[in-house]
Amino acid sequence: MIKFNKIKKRYKNKDVIKDTSFEVKDNRISFIMGENGAGKTTLIKCMANLEDYEGNITYGGKDIDKVRSSFFVLFDDCPFYNNLSGLDNLLIFSENKMKKNAILHFAEKILDRNVLRSKVKTYSNGQRKKLGIILMEILKPEYIILDEISNGLDYESLKDLKKNIKHLSSDSTILMTGHQFDFYNDLVDDLYLFKGGAIAREDNYEKGMKKLEEVYDEKLYKARA
Repeated sequence: MIKFNKIKKRYKNKDVIKDTSFEVKDNRISFIMGENGAGKTTLIKCMANLEDYEGNITYGGKDIDKVRSSFFVLFDDCPFYNNLSGLDNLLIFSENKMKKNAILHFAEKILDRNVLRSKVKTYSNGQRKKLGIILMEILKPEYIILDEISNGLDYESLKDLKKNIKHLSSDSTILMTGHQFDFYNDLVDDLYLFKGGAIAREDNYEKGMKKLEEVYDEKLYKARA
């Protein structure tokens, strides 16, 4: 379980996250819904200890430094070593989970061999995203955080990604953010609303009963209008 206890984050004179506490259950696919600029990416950076914040976030009762090897976060911009090839990046970040030939064989199912041997600085956003997905599949971490994972991917890649996320959730706790609700609709087990700096579980949400865009219109768009 991921526990957020009295989280606060402030930029200059603006409270981005206001004294928020909530829990994310194990082996579930959870989704944080919020408007652009609400602070979702900031929250994820706090989770990864890339931003200072007040309060504490624990993973199975442990701080991030104790679970770093089983924690995986994939941001929309997918940072990699730009002057190295995709394959070299996978070798560096895969933590010896697979040998080179096995990584190449696995990765070629998602990216062309020529692309994998090219420098990442030549990649499109979609190709960078696919490289991150390959790494996630190799590592199979216990905690997976995905920020706008569907951006830049074609239809077939989205179908495969959805299948992979469902498969990984049997052994991983997955937390996602995004705005392409049609992709997430049949994935989300638990929904959280990020509104006015606070994050809370939407208790009335049940997968398959109401679409995410309907919840957004009702809870965020209409409330703002």
